[in-house]
Amino acid sequence: MAGKDEATPSKAEQARIEKEVAAQVAVAKEDMKIQKSRLKTIRVVGFILLAGGARRRIAEEASRRMKADLDGFIRDSVASMREETARLASEVLATIDGSENGVHQRTLNRLTTFIDSFRSLNFAGDQQLESTLEKFRRDLLTRSAEDYRNDSSAMSSLTDGLARLRENAVQLARSDAREVLARFGQLGARKLAAAS
Repeated sequence: MAGKDEATPSKAEQARIEKEVAAQVAVAKEDMKIQKSRLKTIRVVGFILLAGGARRRIAEEASRRMKADLDGFIRDSVASMREETARLASEVLATIDGSENGVHQRTLNRLTTFIDSFRSLNFAGDQQLESTLEKFRRDLLTRSAEDYRNDSSAMSSLTDGLARLRENAVQLARSDAREVLARFGQLGARKLAAAS
């Protein structure tokens, strides 16, 4: 029995061992809680980073799409104004050709009104068409319809000018509007910077 007693710890020794084991288990549990908390934090940070990257990619894609849509809208608007100019010049030429009296004042007024309207509708900054229309106004819309009817040389200048305007507008409508798009982009950047 003496051997058994030596191998068996006393109650005090058992209590001390149990207390040490319990303390080590408590420390281990606390370490596990801390590690779980760190793991959760790492996961959350990872998800935030992934979500942030996804948000950034989504925002970049949306920005690219908006730019492409805006570019398309501007191209269509510029082409439409150029085509409308060509159509108006054709209609005025047809009106003059079909009239026994030549040109009427309301026809010249219609051209002047169109040029004035173009300026207010030219949000894209189509300087090529604007300068073409201004040159037409300067060169050919300073006379009255009566002056044109009374001067065959002036009438010939008007019809030649209308034909040039139509051809110029048709060529512009068929051309690439990159220059207008670039200028529009610069204008937008300046307005954005001014607003900031």
